[in-house]
Amino acid sequence: SWRELFTDPQLQSLIEHALQGNTDLQSAQWRIKEAEATLSSARLAYLPSFMLTPQGGVSSFDKSKGSWTYSGIASASWEIDIFGKLTNAKRRAKALYLQSLEYEQAVTTSLIANVANMYYTLLMLDAQYNVSAETAAKWRESVKTMRAMKAAGMTDEAGVAQTEANCYMVEASLLDLKQQIREVENSLSILLGDVPDAIERGKLKFPGRTYRWCSVAVALPSSRREECGTLVGTGLL
Repeated sequence: SWRELFTDPQLQSLIEHALQGNTDLQSAQWRIKEAEATLSSARLAYLPSFMLTPQGGVSSFDKSKGSWTYSGIASASWEIDIFGKLTNAKRRAKALYLQSLEYEQAVTTSLIANVANMYYTLLMLDAQYNVSAETAAKWRESVKTMRAMKAAGMTDEAGVAQTEANCYMVEASLLDLKQQIREVENSLSILLGDVPDAIERGKLKFPGRTYRWCSVAVALPSSRREECGTLVGTGLL
């Protein structure tokens, strides 16, 4: 069962919602009902058909009281399947029924896989956005540090410009990630049969792994390291 494979409660809720509201799956279910009706009709063709024709009338002579007469004709017919017409029709109807069942299973499997794929894509993008946001914060701190070092004569304008360019590049990636997240949310909403909207979801977990941030190191000549240490001690860096 897919519930054993996907244990995330939010994902399970989304899959159940998709199974209820997806138009492709509903179409596949209607195809099954149509095939069931065709198969039932093919099976009933083996049974005899009956026809009853009741008739009634009134007759009167010399203005006497009329007399009613009733009659009924009953007939039965049974088609003998000499050339296999009924058998072939039944086999064809059964094949269409089995085909519709397989089609529904394929649609269901594809739907569950697509929902799970988009859901984990969102979790991955969320994790990537969080990492990029923390990286951008580190780069903003590095920009402040480089500007303070430039004011102290420990670096030049090129070093500051390079640090600022790296910071702007990371901040620009945050906008791209936001756009990607929105596009995936819209696609998943359409797959669920809903209007585009935000998707409730959990967080991506990395069991058994620990991630630490490393501070940005700036290479300085040995003659400048003591000055840098002095600035750190005074609170300028």
